[in-house]
Amino acid sequence: PPSLAYEVLPPIIARFCTAYPDIELAVEVSNTFHNLADHQIDVSLRVAFEVNDDVIGRRVLKYAKGIYASKDYIQKNFSAGDTHGEGLNWIGWGDKDTTPDWVAQSPFPRARICHSVGEGLMQVQLARQGFGMSYLPCYVETYCPELERLPDTTVEWDRSIWLLLHADLQKTTRVRLFIDFLAKELRE
Repeated sequence: PPSLAYEVLPPIIARFCTAYPDIELAVEVSNTFHNLADHQIDVSLRVAFEVNDDVIGRRVLKYAKGIYASKDYIQKNFSAGDTHGEGLNWIGWGDKDTTPDWVAQSPFPRARICHSVGEGLMQVQLARQGFGMSYLPCYVETYCPELERLPDTTVEWDRSIWLLLHADLQKTTRVRLFIDFLAKELRE
């Protein structure tokens, strides 16, 4: 997925290519779930709750999400006494004219969806620019120091990051090297 690919993976891929210069990578970034059975892709990194495809899968880690906004947005707009979010803006997904379940069940049910953005990377970028708050993976703290979790909010476990490959490739050396390296780096 783009939100993981553009922030997290480039330094990992660079380290892999330095360690294994004879292994060439062709990387495709997409929110699409590819079918590994057609052998067009050797390895897929997928974010999902479960994987039920006919593939070999390794759950690398389960990640947490929290409500994040830019430090500037929090300083200008967040009042510790207001626990319902009146005057705050969500960057999220869904219809701006109704209250989706994820807003109603959040700590800020009175905040409005100001920007409806279905792609995670765009949500991160808008939050970085101070346009509002969004549910984001907690690993954004590492890559986006201008973002912070809203005060007095908790994190929730979300989906898992999976590494998938077709069963025919599980003993292929170049594929094993890549999967083992990627899994270790993602956990770190």
